[in-house]
Amino acid sequence: MGLSSNIIWHQTDFKGLKAILTEKCFKCSYSLEDIHWKSSNIQIAFPMLSFCDIPLSEMGDYIGKYGMYTIGIKREWAQKAGFTPVWYQTEHSPSLIELMRHRDRLFKEDWTDEDILIWSILSTIKNYQGDLKKYKFKSYRFYDEKEIRYVPTYNELHDLGIRPFLHSSQYVEFKQLNKGSSIVPELTLRFESNQIVYILISSLNQRDRIRGLVREYSNYKNIIFLSYKQIKEDIIGVCHNR
Repeated sequence: MGLSSNIIWHQTDFKGLKAILTEKCFKCSYSLEDIHWKSSNIQIAFPMLSFCDIPLSEMGDYIGKYGMYTIGIKREWAQKAGFTPVWYQTEHSPSLIELMRHRDRLFKEDWTDEDILIWSILSTIKNYQGDLKKYKFKSYRFYDEKEIRYVPTYNELHDLGIRPFLHSSQYVEFKQLNKGSSIVPELTLRFESNQIVYILISSLNQRDRIRGLVREYSNYKNIIFLSYKQIKEDIIGVCHNR
């Protein structure tokens, strides 16, 4: 059983893949997090960029869960950019309960250094297990995704005039104003063409389309294309009898 690899993974749709490849950058989005503790919860959106840290042979159910295209990029790029593993907490974790006792401090106008610290910790927290509403899962184990996340610093956001978080209602309003998108175009992370190693596609029928896109817009070399079917059958070793 693998534990981690030198590649991390980001899932997207075709429009997102095209934008990433042509602009040679990833863009942060506000992501609405539903954090539970005891019998309470808070819904709050942070600007972030999320990848998973799972070996290709262990991806299993994660394949295609958040998009039909998956980009595999070198881990060293993420390390230099300031990515950090998500801090998974159960709803009864004492550290999470203690942190949430101070959450109301974030809703005032002027932040102290301690408030910024609380925000920075909260922005990297995810519940160990909870609802995954997109798939109507009631007890989805987020921990299995081994998420690694980039969140800009408070000073970076402040200098750009970008809110460090949004309430759930503000998040809905933000998406309505941006035609359903939660992307924050000012927040980008650039990469070099040779840092992308894999592109995973939902079927081999799409391979020529993606290869054409790569040749047309960017000088990408030696990218390995794999279909989700190939990964499940030949790398993970499942689905042979379906």
